[in-house]
Amino acid sequence: MRYAVIVHNAGQVDAANIGMRIGLFAGTQASEHGVAQWLMLDGQAPNHVAEKIAVDGEHRFEGELAAPLDALGAMVIDGRKLAIALIALDLRYHHPPGQSPLDGQVARSFVVGREPPARDDQPLGRLAPFRFDLGPTSFAPLGVRDTGISRNE
Repeated sequence: MRYAVIVHNAGQVDAANIGMRIGLFAGTQASEHGVAQWLMLDGQAPNHVAEKIAVDGEHRFEGELAAPLDALGAMVIDGRKLAIALIALDLRYHHPPGQSPLDGQVARSFVVGREPPARDDQPLGRLAPFRFDLGPTSFAPLGVRDTGISRNE
């Protein structure tokens, strides 16, 4: 799964030495408890780094996520192999010397799935799971929904 994440510094102080971890959760780990535990881990190597994001500035992180099919914990429903994935973003940052002694963390998680057909008269619907019993497949369009699992310090 390819991704692009744009981080915006809405604070009043520049952020420096930014590290972002990204986690893919499926199967039994795709739960509020599993993601919350992962977000509390300290000392983990970031997947992406940025030197600085100025006040009101942005930085774009891009990459790809992959997992073995066995790790996705697919469910079999009516003979179809289906799975839903959660993606968690854990952003840790510091402030430049002399600006603030505090370090910070902003973390959120999202469910990822297939976007249902758009309807003018209806708000965004639930995402459909990925189907893995059809062989190599491209899923489009993909959608994301905030799970509400977050951490801000």
